[in-house]
Amino acid sequence: MALNRPDPGVVANNISTSQFTATATAAEIASSRDLRMRLFFKNTHASLPVYIGGDNTVSASTGFSIAAGVVQEVRTTASVFIVTGGGSITVEVFEEFVTTDS
Repeated sequence: MALNRPDPGVVANNISTSQFTATATAAEIASSRDLRMRLFFKNTHASLPVYIGGDNTVSASTGFSIAAGVVQEVRTTASVFIVTGGGSITVEVFEEFVTTDS
């Protein structure tokens, strides 16, 4: 299956920013988007990590960790899910994507 990714020379013509409260229950932080260029996640907590993965089974033991205070770039068109090891953590989200005139 071919992915509908923008050409490398294409510049994103849209951005979206938001804040998300991650908890100990896995939840979708970014929906799939065929023409996404990049996602950035910033863990705003002073000491605790968050964990990201590709579905709602992500956990502290299976996810990719984003340490406290870190901004992590993710290049994917897939959905991204997030979870904490416990408690609530605010995560800032920045997304670059392309829209087309159809």
